[in-house]
Amino acid sequence: MQAVVYKGKNKGEKGTVFGHQNQGTVEDIGKGVVSIKKGDRVPGKAGDEFGDDFVLLADIFPTGWHATELAKVKSGDSVAVFGAGPVGLLSAYSACIRGAAEVYVVDLGADQRYAR
Repeated sequence: MQAVVYKGKNKGEKGTVFGHQNQGTVEDIGKGVVSIKKGDRVPGKAGDEFGDDFVLLADIFPTGWHATELAKVKSGDSVAVFGAGPVGLLSAYSACIRGAAEVYVVDLGADQRYAR
């Protein structure tokens, strides 16, 4: 059975699909790997202008979209998103794409703290 190890942190059985966490340069491959080779960059070239875009498209945006799936957002809905971080903002954007009539993003101001 083959396993994948990335910088000693992630381990997965054969067939495991990793997300953006494993962007970088391929250091070694197994004998069954045919589509990539040692030294390949996943995704793009080191330091290129697309690295942040790939993270956005591979992680943050799908997470925000999934939130609207779970909430069953549909055309005409009013939506409130609590938290204006990256996932919250992409959830709000996803709600707009899905046709929400009103989208509110609620977050604390810089001088406020969460109640304990």
